[in-house]
This record gives sequence, C-alpha cells and structure tokens, in this order.
Amino acid sequence: MNLFETVKAAVHPRMAAERYGLPIRQGSMVCCPFHADRTPSMKLNEEYFYCFGCGATGDVIDLAARLFGLSSYDAAKKLAADFGITGQKPSILARLQRGKSQVETERHCFRVLGDYLQILQDWKTNCAPQSPEDAIDPRYAVTVMMVSAGYPGAYEKGKAITGLDTVTGSILSHAGTKRTDNGVVTNGGRVIAVSSYGTTKAEALAQSFASIEKINFDGKYFRHDIGFDLD
Repeated sequence: MNLFETVKAAVHPRMAAERYGLPIRQGSMVCCPFHADRTPSMKLNEEYFYCFGCGATGDVIDLAARLFGLSSYDAAKKLAADFGITGQKPSILARLQRGKSQVETERHCFRVLGDYLQILQDWKTNCAPQSPEDAIDPRYAVTVMMVSAGYPGAYEKGKAITGLDTVTGSILSHAGTKRTDNGVVTNGGRVIAVSSYGTTKAEALAQSFASIEKINFDGKYFRHDIGFDLD
C-alpha cells in the first residue's frame, strides 16, 4: 500500500478529530470547524466525514488537510507522524487504537440492538393487532423527552437522577442513563422519554408533565409545547 492507503487504513476521521482537539458529541457529531457552527452538524463516519451544514466532506486525509491548510500529501505525512505510522505501515499503537474503537463500537451496537429487539418482541406479544379488523385504540399517547442542560450542544454527564420509583401512570424509556453503585445517573443528552396515555391530548400531556415533576436531576430540561402544533 502507498502512504495514502496506509494512513486511511490505520486512522479514521474520529481518531483524527480526537487527536486534533475537536470535541466529539453524542453520535460521533462535532461542531464543523469549516464554518460558524454553533451546534454539532458534522458527522464522523468510519471512512469519511460529512457536514450537514456546509457540505464539507472527505476522508481522514482531507480532514487533516483542511484543518491545517496542507496539501493532501503533507496531510498524509502529518497523520503518519502523529499516529506513529512508519515505513508506510501502521504502528502497533495505531492498529490497537483503531481496533479498540471498532470493538467498542461493535459492543455498543450489539447492546443497543439487543435492547431494541427486546422492545420489538414485547410489542409483538402485547401490542400487535391480531387481525386487520382489530379496533384502533382510541386513547391519545404523548411522549415528552427529558434532556440534559445544554443539549444538543455541550452537556455534562453523571448527574444523579431521583424520583424514578415514584412515577406511576407513565412509561419511562431510558435513553441517556447509566446505573452506578450510587444509583442511576445521566449519561447522554436525551435522558428519559416519558410517555403517557389519555382520553384527550391534554390529559396525556398532563400525565407526562406530572411524572416529569417527580423526576429530578441537575440541569433537567423539557419542552412545554409538545403537540400544540397538532391543534
């Protein structure tokens, strides 16, 4: 492999972004350094980056070239030097860095997809219509998302969550939480989805808001205008 192929095989855009100081948010999103981006609009994929705001895109060499104003060749050499790629072969460190990232990503995907599969199986057992003639549930359903302060921008994790065991009449779907020895804490921007049924939309909303009032964590935020555009 030549230098370009070797560098791209050893280093992916997320690794370069981390190395060069771009704060990475949830979902491998970063604020685009190529325009005045106030909320993360650049997605770091395995082989390329893409900005939904300004359209900037390319591979890891293109990213380094634009960040430092270098030619593609000089950017490839910089990446090789910064990640210990010598003789056009990735160093053991570079391979381990990439391998660890892939393993962690795979584990995370299996964990998320496993949970989602369980939800789908439960839905099929408990909620799926038995025939096309089954009556439609007349109730309204409303979901209000509790989020961390600062989301979708920068936000802090590890905030203790209290009141979860006091909620009745709503379904809590954990999105950005983590169980620790000291209890459940926040672990993402979108923290908990609070869903409720009601005979009217207002009743369902009131139930979700009542449940949210029982749940507390530092910096909790939720929208108060959910569903009003449907009136």
